[in-house]
Amino acid sequence: MRGRSCTALSDSRVLGCGKHFPGLGEVPLDTHKDLPVVGKTMRRLLAEDVEPYRTLRKGLPFVMVCHAIYSAATHDQVPASLSKKWMTEVLRKKLGYTGLAITDDMEMGALQKAAPMEHAAVQAVRAGADLLLICHSEEQVSRACEAVANERNRDRRFAERLRESGARVARHKKKFAKILAATSFTRPTAAKVEKQSRALWEFGESIRLGTFAREEHR
Repeated sequence: MRGRSCTALSDSRVLGCGKHFPGLGEVPLDTHKDLPVVGKTMRRLLAEDVEPYRTLRKGLPFVMVCHAIYSAATHDQVPASLSKKWMTEVLRKKLGYTGLAITDDMEMGALQKAAPMEHAAVQAVRAGADLLLICHSEEQVSRACEAVANERNRDRRFAERLRESGARVARHKKKFAKILAATSFTRPTAAKVEKQSRALWEFGESIRLGTFAREEHR
């Protein structure tokens, strides 16, 4: 199953992304709107939430880092997407992940409550992000780019951190291009797409109904 989970997307010429690192399974708030704080210890997070990333680290082209705060684990109030502890020390060094680290959408309410875009963009790169996801506003993209460029000109260590990510992105673009070029792909029929869509919907409903059933028995 592990091999199939890592290759099924690439077999269809899609690059998959593991998310939301280090784990949002027990977050009580929606990070699109609020900034949640997770009270799990580092030991529990590594044993439970982080374990899938350890297992799949060689097969994930991207890992998306979330905006939640894990204060009981890191003893600070820094969202994971801005945290060197999570992106560099845990994801890179402890897990040995060599793919691309990408932030969750930096326009989400959780991060907007943590820091202005200019500060968040610089801090995310400094923490170890290779790619910044900014999904909606061209103005926000411009503000982030300008802040990163200014910091690059001001701080030589930051400039080196940027070059590191730039080189990593370039290497992976070549790698992904070769993988996708070597993959034979047959466009699915409309009937197959409809069948798969139905199966996904039924799977989602089974999870939703199962969740409701558990809540009713509490």
